[in-house]
Formats: sequence, C-alpha cells, structure tokens
Amino acid sequence: MTEFSSPSITNLAKALLSAQEQLRPLAKDACNDFLRSRYVTLASVLEAVRAPLLANGLLIVQRPVESEPGTAAVETRIIHNSGEWISGTVCIALPDSDPGSKVNMGQAYGAALSYGRRYGLMAMLSIAATDDDPDCELRVQPQPQQYRRFQPPQHTEPSASSQAPASAVIGMARASYPGLPDISGVLYQEDHDSDGRSIVIATGNTLQNKGSLRQAGFRWNPERKTWWIAA
Repeated sequence: MTEFSSPSITNLAKALLSAQEQLRPLAKDACNDFLRSRYVTLASVLEAVRAPLLANGLLIVQRPVESEPGTAAVETRIIHNSGEWISGTVCIALPDSDPGSKVNMGQAYGAALSYGRRYGLMAMLSIAATDDDPDCELRVQPQPQQYRRFQPPQHTEPSASSQAPASAVIGMARASYPGLPDISGVLYQEDHDSDGRSIVIATGNTLQNKGSLRQAGFRWNPERKTWWIAA
C-alpha cells in the first residue's frame, strides 16, 4: 500500500503552518501562446517557496515515479528536519505520438514532468495562481460592447482646400473611420481586394478584439490573415 506520510507529522505540521503564513498567491508570469493563457513558471514557484520552507526546517524533494503507459508522474515530498514527511503524486497524460510534430516524446515527457512538479508543489502547499492584478484575484469580465453594423459613409466631393494626395489616404492606418467603432488598440486601413474593390482592414490588437470586430461586421481572411470589411 502506498504511504503518503510518516507515522507522525506533528512537528512537520507546526513547521508547515509557520511556512504557509509567509506564502502568498503567485502572479502568473508566463504566457502559453498556443492556449492563449497565462501560467506560473516552475522557477517562480520554487523561488517563492524555498526561503519560507527552509526557514522552518522543511525540504522539498521531487522525483519522477512509475506510472501507467502514456503518462508521466511526479512525486512531491516535503520533509521536516525531524524526519517526518508528507507526499503527493501528480499524474499527467502524455500526448499521442505525432510523426509530423516538431516535439519529440522526450520533450513531451520533460514538459509533463515540469507541469507535474509545478502543480504538485502548489497543491501540497495550498498556493493559488492569480492574474497580475493589484486590485483583486477574481475579476468580473465586462460584457463586450455592442456595436452597430458598419454603414459605409456617404462619399461627397471634397473641396479643393481639403483634398489630399491619394497616397496619404490609401494605406494610412488610423484609429477612427466613419461608421466603424473606436476599439482600443485597433487601427483601420483602406485597401483593395483582389478584384480591386475598396475594403477596410483592421490592424493592431485584433486578436484581443476579434469579438468586437465580428460584431461590427468584419470577416476573417485566413489567406491574408486579416480582418476586413467592404468599404
């Protein structure tokens, strides 16, 4: 039978209580570009917990352990200088082998071990990860602003004093465009499609604002990797 602690953890519990009084939630300091999410790195977790644990006579030992085929498992053990200890194991499913992938199974196994070490240690010490937000840990996401569908502006003949060279208009990115919403970080630029028709493309921080662009009537062109709308 697997054991998860020494027969007694009286001294360890007192030391762990003292250490946890010094631990705080950890800010997510790295970004997963594939999942578009933030997370806490293993280095940040170790840096945050090592001093409080050592000051209370506690040692961290983490090692890979035997697990089912297709998985990687990491045991995290916290040992007190009295010899008392507690442990826990995290088991991570490995991705299926893909001959066309640039990531080999050794790299996948190493990533799984790092993941298991990070979350195993955080679970053992009851540490939460938070967004880097000085106001509060949990934030209510604002509802997306509703935008009216794009209405092309009425073209009028400009006066002689207001005319500008075509090169100053076509291809010039600007934050405001008649009939389109002002979206923070997004610029509008006049262009032409393959048939010569006038269009407006969105540039800048479009990834974070694709919902607002879609509400305004923009469409995604996967070939040009551009959000566009007919002008």
